[in-house]
Amino acid sequence: MSATQIRATADDGTRERLLRVIETLDMSDRRKEWMRDRWLDQVRWFDRRALRANRRYSGLRIVAITGGVLVPALVSVSGTTDTALGDWVKPAAFVISVLVAISVGLDSFFHFGERWRHFRRTAELLKTEGWLFIEGGGRYKRYQHISSFHDKAFPLFATKVEELVRRDVEVYLTRIVQEKPEDSDKEDEEVQSYLDAGKGSDPSEQPTG
Repeated sequence: MSATQIRATADDGTRERLLRVIETLDMSDRRKEWMRDRWLDQVRWFDRRALRANRRYSGLRIVAITGGVLVPALVSVSGTTDTALGDWVKPAAFVISVLVAISVGLDSFFHFGERWRHFRRTAELLKTEGWLFIEGGGRYKRYQHISSFHDKAFPLFATKVEELVRRDVEVYLTRIVQEKPEDSDKEDEEVQSYLDAGKGSDPSEQPTG
């Protein structure tokens, strides 16, 4: 079984477990369907995008690093070997240097490393929000004493999920596509503030009934 098949199997297993958990929640079938079709679908989508970006980023970096080590070595060897060996060492060094330049250029243009971190961050935030909702932690603790806890807390959960998705789109278009790496610290601050907010609820989020 290939690595891709193993990941697909693991992903399917995780999805099935989450589907079973969603079915146990004390809320309406319509809201369970929303969790399956919106929250869980978004989690899996961001997971896949993060994995794809990480593969491309890692592949390009491996080529750049390996080639960066090989080219100086080949150049030094070509000056100390006979003519026959030098005939293929120099072209090999040239080809590898071109591959290194292409790899660095592609990574610089497509920002696969930034995409990977961005998608992984959003996926983990969505997962965290989902588990806080399911377990009644963080901002959802205030709802635990209410009957039909998940049904009453669902509007807040849905709002937070949509905020995360909207923020992902805004960050992707304004920081990654437009090449603004200097904003990475600001994004980290926003993520930390979001996680801190998840430890409790704002006064406007207090439950009623």
